[in-house]
Amino acid sequence: MTDLQGAELVQQIRQQLLAYLRRREYSRKELKTRLLAKGFTGELIEQQLDYFADQGWQSDSRYAEQQARSLARKGYASRVIDQRLRQAGLASVSLTEALPDYSWQSVILANVQKRQSLLVDEKGRNKLVRWLLARGFDYGQIQWAIKEFQSLD
Repeated sequence: MTDLQGAELVQQIRQQLLAYLRRREYSRKELKTRLLAKGFTGELIEQQLDYFADQGWQSDSRYAEQQARSLARKGYASRVIDQRLRQAGLASVSLTEALPDYSWQSVILANVQKRQSLLVDEKGRNKLVRWLLARGFDYGQIQWAIKEFQSLD
């Protein structure tokens, strides 16, 4: 590969990275996967990802914080948030680092409050429990939240 071809490839990678990052934050792993799928080589990708990280244009910690905040707002439990961060290639970032003010108690209570109409009968209560289990909360947390919510009334 000549220097001109190398410079063109670097420029193409940078343009593609900018196009991705213009829309939203991405983890380094996601960007690398996308660029590899486009046919770029791993070494050039790594160099450009390092450059973008040095410039502050791509940040795994910023991405982790944004993802954790978004998932917490949607009512997910901490274990689901941690799992999603690991899937994005952020195994080294924990939920407490990404979102230090996260409280499962406030998240689950907000979920129960939003769906309080389900608590009128056993069928609705079971539906709420299944929904909260799917969000990643364990049965003990769910029982606590329902009891706590009913004591507030």
